[in-house]
Amino acid sequence: MIQKDRRLGVRAVAEEVNLDKESVRRILREELNMSKVCAKMVPKLLSDEQKESHKELCLDLLQCIENEPDLLNSIITCDETWVFTHDLETM
Repeated sequence: MIQKDRRLGVRAVAEEVNLDKESVRRILREELNMSKVCAKMVPKLLSDEQKESHKELCLDLLQCIENEPDLLNSIITCDETWVFTHDLETM
């Protein structure tokens, strides 16, 4: 299932194979050595206005992180996909 659509979430896989989410998560991570990664499309050509807007947003985010150092731990991302991980020590 994951090889056909790497954007599937744990919940969708669990429902399809009639297993609980934690079992699916354990199988994907521990048995199949897979992990979730994020991918985001970023436009390469930005107008001067877009560049300035992105700069202001980044500066605001940096200031928020200075005020609250654990802020990034509470961010949830989307557009994730499953990928195989390789442990060089076991190869």
